[in-house]
Amino acid sequence: KKLLPNAKGHLSATGALRGPPQKLQLQAELQGRELQFDAHQIANIDADIDVDLSAQKASTIDLQASGLYLAGQRWQQLSLNGKGTPAQHQLTVDLDQGPVELKLALGGRWLESIWNGAISQLDLTQELAGPWRLQQPVTLQASAVSANIDPFCLQRLPLGSGELCGQSRWSSQKGVDGTLQTRQLGLKLLEPWLPVGTDVKGQLQAQAYFEIKPGQRPSFKVDAGLLGTELLLEDEDLRVEAGEIQLSVNGQGETLRAELQLPLLQPAGSLQAKLVVDDLYRRPALDGQLDMTINDLKFISLFAPQLQAISGNLESLLTLSGTAEQPQVQGYLQLFNARAEVPALGIKLDDIELTLRDQPNSDSLQLNGSVRSDDGTL
Repeated sequence: KKLLPNAKGHLSATGALRGPPQKLQLQAELQGRELQFDAHQIANIDADIDVDLSAQKASTIDLQASGLYLAGQRWQQLSLNGKGTPAQHQLTVDLDQGPVELKLALGGRWLESIWNGAISQLDLTQELAGPWRLQQPVTLQASAVSANIDPFCLQRLPLGSGELCGQSRWSSQKGVDGTLQTRQLGLKLLEPWLPVGTDVKGQLQAQAYFEIKPGQRPSFKVDAGLLGTELLLEDEDLRVEAGEIQLSVNGQGETLRAELQLPLLQPAGSLQAKLVVDDLYRRPALDGQLDMTINDLKFISLFAPQLQAISGNLESLLTLSGTAEQPQVQGYLQLFNARAEVPALGIKLDDIELTLRDQPNSDSLQLNGSVRSDDGTL
């Protein structure tokens, strides 16, 4: 029988163990070509290993790999270099020409069953998120019963276009907790998901806290704000401008609470939403409300370009109850004094009136509406 029936390729290794029992030295070379295990592939891998098992002299490891296909993603090159003794060692990692590029450098020491170290370099580059780098070295500590990541900050380049900071700690007795903050994170990061030609302005400011104690449900709190939010599609003279958008999410024990405040300046309107979920981890019970008023619907063309020359008013007051498996929606959503055009089909729609309303003693919603096109009415 094959040891690894899902594995393919060629892997060879040579090595030698030399020296007296108190000063054993391991030297080895490894080569791999066209390696494959399930969906993971490595075209080439070479490693040189020189390890002093007595830990009295510095050991080294040099690993080079190319043509990597891991977890559905491709990278061209991986380089890993390590050297030193348990009392003083360094490691560098370079991962290039892939969906995420990484440059990492860290060093540390192992003393009395505790590892203390520091990350001196961490550069991350992703096509949509852009380049990020570690602002200053961050210290780490780890043992069998605890681990800490001291406060750190990653800065997006160019400087001033975003910052992600955090810290975390874990212990076998108290569990894990941590914080994350984002500052000055530009909303232009969203442009790849918006219609071509859309200009987006604004910044995200957010902070989050989480805690998981042994044997207890996780608790967390997230407060986020969008400042100076504006969407502009110049070709269609469309503009959406909002005031300070605020989102709050709080999880404590078996209860989740969320609240959204979205004031609209252009078009004039507002959206307010609240949601409480009880018995979150077993049979979630819902209690929510959505209150929305929008006095100009022209902005819909930003998200549905096939519709143009849209106007009208939208009002909604909806409540949510029931469970996650059987939600119940009550209230109404009304569109009135509306019109739109579908240029690709040469259709003009006028006098659009739509009302979606709950029905007494029923889980269903009733939709009533009418629309006129030329001389016809539906």
